[in-house]
Amino acid sequence: MLSITKQQLSELPEVKYPGKVILIDSAAKSRSALAYLNRITQVGFDTETRPSFQKFRHYNVSLAQISAGEECFLFRLKQIGSLDNFMRFLENPDIQKIGLSLKDDFHSLSKLASFNPQGFVELQSFVKDYQIADNSLQKIYGEFSGKGYPKTSVLPTGKHRNLQRTSNTMPPSTHGLASESTTTCLPACSTLKNARMNL
Repeated sequence: MLSITKQQLSELPEVKYPGKVILIDSAAKSRSALAYLNRITQVGFDTETRPSFQKFRHYNVSLAQISAGEECFLFRLKQIGSLDNFMRFLENPDIQKIGLSLKDDFHSLSKLASFNPQGFVELQSFVKDYQIADNSLQKIYGEFSGKGYPKTSVLPTGKHRNLQRTSNTMPPSTHGLASESTTTCLPACSTLKNARMNL
C-alpha cells in the first residue's frame, strides 16, 4: 500500500492554483455559468457550509464549488435564485463530477432541494484500485504529483467574509482561496489514470 507521512507532505513544494476564480452570486451569472459547464465533460466538485460553534445551531450549505480546468466557479447558493438548473446539472450523467466525501455534499444539498445525483466519482473509492492507503486529498495528490497545497476554505463567511461581493472575477490575490477539493480532484484523478506503475 502507498502512503505519505505528514512530514513528507509538508516538505513538498506548494502548488498554487493558476486559473481564474469566478464568483457566481446572481441568477443571471448562474445561468451563464451553467450553460458553459454543461458543455464540459469532467469537473471537480465540492461544497462549503458555515461552521457552527453553538450547540443545536446548524447552517445550510452556502457555497458550491465547481472547477473546470483553468476556471473555478463559486456558486453562492443563497443568491442565485431558483436551484432547478443547478440541480439538473448535478443530475446530468454525461458530466463526470469528481469529489471527495460526496455523501456529505449530497446530504447538505438535499436540505435545499431534492435531487438524484448522477455522474459523480468518489475519489476515496477510486484510489482503492491503486492500493493507496491515504484518504485525504492532500495526501492523494501529494503522493502522485510530488506537490502540496495549503488547505484553505472559500466559505464567504467568517474570516473570508470580505471576499469581493460584486466582482464577477476575483482578483489574483484571492486565488489561493479556491477550494483544494475542486482544483486538485481533476489532476489527481488524471495522474492516477495515467500512472504506469505496478501497484
